Amino acid sequence: MPGKTDPAQTRLTELLTLLPQLEEEEENLNSRLIGRYLGTSADSIRKDISRLDRGDRNGSYRADKLADDIRASLGLDREVRACLAGLGPLGLHLMEYFSESDDVALTAAFDGKLNRMERLDVPVKLYPAWEMEEIIPRLQIGLGIIATEPEEARKTYRRMVRGGIKAVLNLSGYYIPREKKGPAVKNVNIGAMLLELLCRLS
Repeated sequence: MPGKTDPAQTRLTELLTLLPQLEEEEENLNSRLIGRYLGTSADSIRKDISRLDRGDRNGSYRADKLADDIRASLGLDREVRACLAGLGPLGLHLMEYFSESDDVALTAAFDGKLNRMERLDVPVKLYPAWEMEEIIPRLQIGLGIIATEPEEARKTYRRMVRGGIKAVLNLSGYYIPREKKGPAVKNVNIGAMLLELLCRLS
């Protein structure tokens, strides 16, 4: 069973995605500046970064060095093979994003509509959705990304599990329960995020 989410690890992974932007916009990176972007205190940022095996302790950071330290500390310094299920507008947008990623190698994509796949010209090998159980272990894919319609998400998840997937990012809007055994699951629901902001407005 995947362990509980570590808040410090969550902040470090978010910082890792923020660093390229900060490197372009700011000359001097420090804990106060980073905390403003991540919505947390400078003290929390200093504590998080102190967990890394860093040689410098002067309170300012080089973005490229800090990114390398975070990757090494969290075990993100090796490429992960991923697959994408769902080739609608969201899936195609994600495919473009992952084509530029240094962290994830998008190795295969799946869809249940053959006529849709026949019209696409993409740099990733496409497979019918019902071949997931065969393709995932053959290509040694560890991460599955679900960008299907909500009504297809449960079936897609089960296919990924039977294929031996280790982690799932679910963007379908359908909530997949986190089981005691099975892959780590991250449900991301834009509607829930919007409601959270609306509550703050109230």
